[in-house]
Amino acid sequence: MTAIAVGLVCLLVLGLGLVVHVFGRVFEGDTRPTLTNDIVVGTWRGADDCTFTFNADGTFVARNVPVSLFNPPGTTAPADVARGEWELTAAIEDPGGRLATVQLGFETVGEQGQVGIHFSTRLRSNTVDGEPVLYWFNGDPDLNRRFILEKD
Repeated sequence: MTAIAVGLVCLLVLGLGLVVHVFGRVFEGDTRPTLTNDIVVGTWRGADDCTFTFNADGTFVARNVPVSLFNPPGTTAPADVARGEWELTAAIEDPGGRLATVQLGFETVGEQGQVGIHFSTRLRSNTVDGEPVLYWFNGDPDLNRRFILEKD
């Protein structure tokens, strides 16, 4: 009987250790910053001369935006200039409601705003070398291919 009790205690301790280990790995891997307007406002740059300029009034201007952000059918060329509005939002998967994404609402494309569009998406955030970055996934998020924007 004592051997069974010792065995059950050992299993319980091992089980608790496993739970603590798994939860520790999950939470230590979350490097998303809590975004504020002060962090986001300014110009962010990515590859191929892509820039997003976020203004304090909640508007943005994006230049040389790769097609990978838009992904609607029939879109083949990058947007030379796009304009719209932005706001900070909580990530869908964050039950704590931490502001870690930038919601984008595109309104026009073209230097003179000649093409009206109604398209929205979000930029996710992360911390790299102690600095926040914004990004979106190129294709399937499971493949973890990201287009990264860094602040000037």
